[in-house]
Amino acid sequence: MKRPGVSGAVVHGVLLVIALGAAYFDWTRPKAASRKPGEVTVWSGAASDITAVHLDSALAKVDLELKKEKDAKPYPWFRLERTITLPAPPPPKPEEKKDAKPADPDAPKDEKKDEAKPAPAVQPPQTKVTVKEFLGADRTKERLEKLATLTAERDLGNVAGDTLAKLGLDKPRGSLVVKTGAGERKLELGDTAVGDRLRYVREPGSGRVYAIDTNLFADLEQADTRLQNTDLQPFNAESIEKVTITIGGTSRTYVQKDRDKPGKTYWVAEIGESAAGSAPETGDKDERATTWFGKLGRLKAERYLAADENPLESTAVEPRRRRPSGPSRPSQCSGSNTRSRAIRPQPSISRRSARAPTRSRSWRAPATPARASWSIGSRPKRSRRT
Repeated sequence: MKRPGVSGAVVHGVLLVIALGAAYFDWTRPKAASRKPGEVTVWSGAASDITAVHLDSALAKVDLELKKEKDAKPYPWFRLERTITLPAPPPPKPEEKKDAKPADPDAPKDEKKDEAKPAPAVQPPQTKVTVKEFLGADRTKERLEKLATLTAERDLGNVAGDTLAKLGLDKPRGSLVVKTGAGERKLELGDTAVGDRLRYVREPGSGRVYAIDTNLFADLEQADTRLQNTDLQPFNAESIEKVTITIGGTSRTYVQKDRDKPGKTYWVAEIGESAAGSAPETGDKDERATTWFGKLGRLKAERYLAADENPLESTAVEPRRRRPSGPSRPSQCSGSNTRSRAIRPQPSISRRSARAPTRSRSWRAPATPARASWSIGSRPKRSRRT
């Protein structure tokens, strides 16, 4: 005789096992790349297949090359070229004769002198080309992944005639070339749309027109501020265990403590040699060394020097100018280290607006300059005489 309700429990148990299996399968399967609704794929590939990228636009010419040395991993190297238009120089002023005599109204007129002189030629604006080369940061890999699998927000299809001219693609504004091991991918750049958020591009092979996010091109055009690697060392400063500084024949060793506590590390100096099988003796926390090593770890590169650029001339620092000090009077206090300064009389200062002069209150400094003096190590004292 079967117990009531047993068959129902078995059925529910089987359904629960199936649901758990389906949930586990969905959780562990690889996730597809997130894509906005309506996005289309222009081309697809892998970032590791890209060998070089070239962008030619009205703002800059960018060459991104994946270089490799021996057995090291390939690294991105940028070459950025900009053409700057300099303002045209002002036209020359007409020369004035110093010993010129006043003209005689009764004298006969000279027709040659009355002829209008030709206007000075207007000089065309000059241009200046600047070139920067630098190492790309780690975030350059994200841009390479977007270029490897390029997506567009809109696909306008094959466009020709007046519509192509309205999009700025009858005479392209620039071009983008992505070089891979299998060949080249090329796009022609047109005008921007939707508040400069999208740029129209055309693929010459198929003739199709797409609308792509402008940030992809802006990152390359402004690579010196967005994609430049400014780190001076490829490791974290808190991972350093020991540093030895040598100047001439003198050396000193510092040890970093509490490296397992991020943000709370400090440096101490070794004061004794290490015995066999034991750590060297160290002193107390060195505040000056801790501050110095902290600043050293935060150093960033501002720019990269060219191959033919002299570092001494490019990094020369002008001497710091001292701020001129005002006139001062010696203190009348004797036997103590004091400083004094003169306070000039101030103009009348009103606490109220000038619209209500009857209710304003003002203060006027005394005619004789006041003096303020204080001694180092004591509370400042202020004396005023009228």
